[in-house]
Amino acid sequence: MHFVGFILLLLLLPALCLGQDPGLSQWHAVPVLLNPAFASAKLHLAFGLLHRDQWPALRKAYRTQVAAAQGPIQRWGAGWMSKVVHDSHAKRALQRSTIRLGFAKGVQLGEDWWFHLGMNGDLVTQSLDPSQLTYADQLDPYYGSIYSSAENRAGWSVVYPDWSVGGLLHSTRWLIGWSGQHLVPATNDATTTNGTPLRKWTSHLSGRFSFSDDDPKGWYWMPNVVWQQQGPFTFLNVGWYAENEHLSFGAWYRHNIGLVGLFGLSLEKLRIGYSYDFTFLPFAGSRGAHELSLRYVHPVRKQWQRKFKRKRLPCPVF
Repeated sequence: MHFVGFILLLLLLPALCLGQDPGLSQWHAVPVLLNPAFASAKLHLAFGLLHRDQWPALRKAYRTQVAAAQGPIQRWGAGWMSKVVHDSHAKRALQRSTIRLGFAKGVQLGEDWWFHLGMNGDLVTQSLDPSQLTYADQLDPYYGSIYSSAENRAGWSVVYPDWSVGGLLHSTRWLIGWSGQHLVPATNDATTTNGTPLRKWTSHLSGRFSFSDDDPKGWYWMPNVVWQQQGPFTFLNVGWYAENEHLSFGAWYRHNIGLVGLFGLSLEKLRIGYSYDFTFLPFAGSRGAHELSLRYVHPVRKQWQRKFKRKRLPCPVF
């Protein structure tokens, strides 16, 4: 049954992967993936790397690599970001690469609240190489894949632009955000569904509370909710974190998908995170998903922090 399910997955792969974005467990390691407004929400220069290996027992079913950078624009009280994302599926038969540049601006609302508005511009490349797939007429019931296929195995490659926008409202304890991605219709049928790309809408809520008000460097706990809608698919993620100056740990529940356990370590300017997905999906041998993140953070000058009076964001940092 697991083999039959995986064959069905491969048959649906182009529709699923072109219609949906990869779901990452450690969005806080590269927050601009979730919402472009994060580019101006933190007053530091940061570089991040992330690798996700999903269902590793199913022969390289899904792999995602992310490289991102963000920093402040001091004169304007704003921020910039850049990002490269590469997805490969089914032994690299289907691949997608995205180069993203973004800008965000923050304004102070009263004494304790800030609002940030951000926008990204993307250049996306997608390609399909059918020679990496196995078709039914190649299979022998005793010896496996030994025949050549009579199917049309012509591939394709397309390049198109994309846009995303997002907003954040936060204090020292609460963060509320929203974002919209894939806002520009694609022009090639290979990247569309019913003539338009699958737009993605995200809403997220975070809180940050101290276990003890007498120890500002002690432990904090942070509830998180992320809701996403992409085409006919709805995703609800509920998480909880605890962190202090050096350690972080937490868990996510993904509705009807699985559980995620996370652990983070902070070493001065270097932050390392690891997460593992326990899947509810009917692929018993898939072994969930591994995700590893590495982030370097360099704070800006203290006089600029005092100038803009920026508060710490109420979300995980590893």
